[in-house]
Amino acid sequence: RLSEPDRAILRAFAFAVQNNLNETTFQQIPAAFPTEQLPTLKKLRARVAFLSGIDVKRYDCCVDSCMAYTGPLSDLQQCPYCKTSRYDDYGKPRRQFSYLPLKPRLLAHRQHQETAEKMQYRGDYVPDAQGGVSDVFDGTHYRDLCKKRIVVDGQDLGRTFFSDGRDIALGLSTDGFAPWRRRKKT
Repeated sequence: RLSEPDRAILRAFAFAVQNNLNETTFQQIPAAFPTEQLPTLKKLRARVAFLSGIDVKRYDCCVDSCMAYTGPLSDLQQCPYCKTSRYDDYGKPRRQFSYLPLKPRLLAHRQHQETAEKMQYRGDYVPDAQGGVSDVFDGTHYRDLCKKRIVVDGQDLGRTFFSDGRDIALGLSTDGFAPWRRRKKT
């Protein structure tokens, strides 16, 4: 059970996220509501990460959204595509991408009873007996995956994709994806 101060922190964090408040705007709230005692947005984020068990990962990115400085590109000082500097004059990244790791989010969904029940839809789904398509799980790609053995690094894991009702099928669409509004190309 959450304490009242933690509930207040979560309400404040939800307000900041839902209204897309930046640090400067959030710092002005105490002037508008002097009776409310709010921690800084940084402290709010830290407490929410602790309470949720989900910690945001931040990756430096090109200011023009060309690429992220990860993997073999993590030590670069400028974008190899548009040649813009990674850091500002103060040595801070000019742009960062915030990433919420998928695994802890899926685990949190599984721990919430109502959401966990909804996640069972795929496992409980009964395909159309006539071979018709009324759901994504009637599609040929999904059905072919259900027959395919899982092989990782050349080792057969002894089962097929989605053979366990708890397995999670994820879909991803990136058509037109642009993480920042000013992006000229997708």
